[in-house]
Amino acid sequence: ITSGFLVTHCVQLFDAGSFMATTSCVPLVILPLLVFTKRSHTSLLVIFNGLATGCAVLLLVVQVAAGDHASWAVPARLLWWLPRVGLLGLALVSTAAPVLSLSLVPVIMKGASASRAFGVIETAQFAGQASITLFMGSVRSAGGFRLALEMLSIGLVLSMALMGLLS
Repeated sequence: ITSGFLVTHCVQLFDAGSFMATTSCVPLVILPLLVFTKRSHTSLLVIFNGLATGCAVLLLVVQVAAGDHASWAVPARLLWWLPRVGLLGLALVSTAAPVLSLSLVPVIMKGASASRAFGVIETAQFAGQASITLFMGSVRSAGGFRLALEMLSIGLVLSMALMGLLS
């Protein structure tokens, strides 16, 4: 979806692929640095959820303000930076959030039940990830990237509200 999103905004396919490769590597460099933060696991999840929500809303605003086929290919323009910042933030969250949620298991579960909890949570993550990917792909096919960004933003805002209610 990301490469298609960039290509519809006049970014060459090779450049879109290079950007995707970079955004996949940056979180792997940043993730080990989280060990040195003094924040709790749950506060990091809230921060990452807020980052994902902010990045999705940023991408939606850029999409709506600039139009469906505005060029994002010219460097040094705001329309070059904003989508890349949003996509990099989403890549960071999509890499870190599953690791953080699994790191909560030993904190919550003790003893032999922790291994079962790891399996259940990981299975739920894979099933959720596959379902969301298929859903977002069908939404994008039906209504374009704008509708996909609207659905993503709504889902993330609702998850922020749910986290607020549960905390």
